Amino acid sequence: MAFKIRNLILCLGIVFSAQRMRAQEPPPLRELNFHVLSGSRIHNVRYGVYDDNGNLIGSKQTGFRSSGRSLKYAYKGPAKIIFFEETPAPTPSNPKTVSRKIVGVSNVPSGVTDVLFLFTLNKPAPEQGYKYNIQWIDTSDANFPPGHVTIYNTLPLEFKGVLGKKGEKGKVIEVSPGMNPPFSFHPEVKIILTLKSENDGILRVYEDNIIGRKDDRILLVLFPPRFPGSINIGSKIITFPLTPVEKEKTNPASSSTN
Repeated sequence: MAFKIRNLILCLGIVFSAQRMRAQEPPPLRELNFHVLSGSRIHNVRYGVYDDNGNLIGSKQTGFRSSGRSLKYAYKGPAKIIFFEETPAPTPSNPKTVSRKIVGVSNVPSGVTDVLFLFTLNKPAPEQGYKYNIQWIDTSDANFPPGHVTIYNTLPLEFKGVLGKKGEKGKVIEVSPGMNPPFSFHPEVKIILTLKSENDGILRVYEDNIIGRKDDRILLVLFPPRFPGSINIGSKIITFPLTPVEKEKTNPASSSTN
C-alpha cells in the first residue's frame, strides 16, 4: 500500500511540475511583414522590438511617405502589435531612458503574414483611447489578383463610379465602406467616383488616372477630405508589382524604457 501511495505522489509531482513549466513558458511570438500608410503626414510613430520571451527591449521608427506606402518592416513579437510615440526622458542614472505613449494597437490573425496598416487620425482627439485608428489589409497575392484594382474605403459612405479608358463609357462600379472586390482594369484607366446628396444632387468627389502594367496589382485607398468642408476625398494609389518591394535597412533599436 505504501508503495502505491509513493508512486501516486511521484506521478502527481511530475504532472504538477510539467504544468508549472508550461505556465512559465512565454506565449508564442508572431511574425509579420508590414507597411504603413496614412492620408496625411505622420511623424514619430514606432513599434516594439522584443526578445525571444516577448519582453520589450527597444523600438524601431516607422517612416510614413506622402507618396504612398512605407518600406517593408519585419515584426516579431506578441499578437497585439503596439504603436507608440517615444520621447526622451533621461534620468541621472540612465540618460538614454525614453517615455512611450501608446497611439494605436492592432490585432492581426496569426495566419496573415503580410499586411498594410492604414493610420487615420481620430478627430477630435479622444480624451480616452488612442490617437490613431489603425486598420489592416491583407496584402497577399490572393487578395490582389494581377491586372486588377482593389478599393479600400476608409469612409462610412457609399460611392458610385465609373472605371474605364478615357473617351469610353467605362464600367459602372459601386464602392462600399471597407475592402471592395477587385475590378479588372486597362493599364491606362480613369476612375471617377460620385456621391449623391439630398440637397446638392450628384457630387463628383474623386477623379484620377491609374497607370500601370497589365499584370500590376493596384490598391486605391480612399481617405476623408484633407480640409474641413471639402467634398474632394483624399486618396493613395499603391502598386504591388510582382517583384519584391525594398525591405527596410537594419537599424539599431533604441534599448531603454521608462
